[in-house]
Amino acid sequence: MTLFVVVLVLVCLWVVANLLAMRFSLHPFRTPPYLSPGALGYPQESFVIPYGNGTISGWWMPAENPKGTIVYAHGYVMNRCELVAEAILLWKEGYNALLFDFPAHGLSRGGVCTIGLNERNDILAMAAEARRRAPDLPLGAFGSSMGAAAIVFAVADKPETFDFLILDGAYARLRDAIESWWGMLGGRVLSTLLRPTRLIARVVLKRDLAHVSVPVAMAGVPDVPILILHGERDMVAPISAAEEILAAAGQRPALGPVRLVRFADMGHCQARIFDVFAYQRAVLDFIMEVGSAPPRPSDPTLPKA
Repeated sequence: MTLFVVVLVLVCLWVVANLLAMRFSLHPFRTPPYLSPGALGYPQESFVIPYGNGTISGWWMPAENPKGTIVYAHGYVMNRCELVAEAILLWKEGYNALLFDFPAHGLSRGGVCTIGLNERNDILAMAAEARRRAPDLPLGAFGSSMGAAAIVFAVADKPETFDFLILDGAYARLRDAIESWWGMLGGRVLSTLLRPTRLIARVVLKRDLAHVSVPVAMAGVPDVPILILHGERDMVAPISAAEEILAAAGQRPALGPVRLVRFADMGHCQARIFDVFAYQRAVLDFIMEVGSAPPRPSDPTLPKA
């Protein structure tokens, strides 16, 4: 009887752990704002836009005599502060910046986190906002991890959205990204114990996570320049994910410039912090190459959530 009780308690704890893990995944801990362009002496206009059942909060950085505009999309459990340094770097090159918090992150309100799946709609909304503010300029997207994946999904849905893409640390498949995330936090044991979260997510999101694939979505991305940035020691999205995305991009009928820059000894999205010179050089070289790309026509209407 005692053994039965022990086993029952362990099973209950395991079920509760999976439910809590799923709850955390959909409603992650909100990282508070920690850095802003304004605090560093750069122009910054704060905005809050009604969106769905909540709001999206962000910053607009207008450049003098701008060459283009870039929408910055942060990663999971992060916020708009994550890519402030990159926004400033390219603002100095003449690019307006629009940084925002995904719903369920930062100061935005409402919604749940789907780690890129539904965040595609938020990307489209922010692209529309950027077009509204600067309608006649080329528009690019710069995404980190979840944000990079969401950008590809968004462009696959609406190919005319962006004129160039910068993708840092994108995963190949959402299922693998979730398993790798738990594995990074607690090793193979935790990843195995929390594997049922995939089944729960499938019910909640009504999608098989194995079919949420960035390389598959890449087939719908138009002939635009793409820069892929990836650490060779990434434990969340292994370098093979970047190679899959690169290969998928190369199979498009009309091929724009596509480049993969690998960073040795760098983990998930670490190069921008620990290999700053090489990272910024790769970004600047890409921007210099594609900066004269003509803008694509786009509907500036803000999509509904």
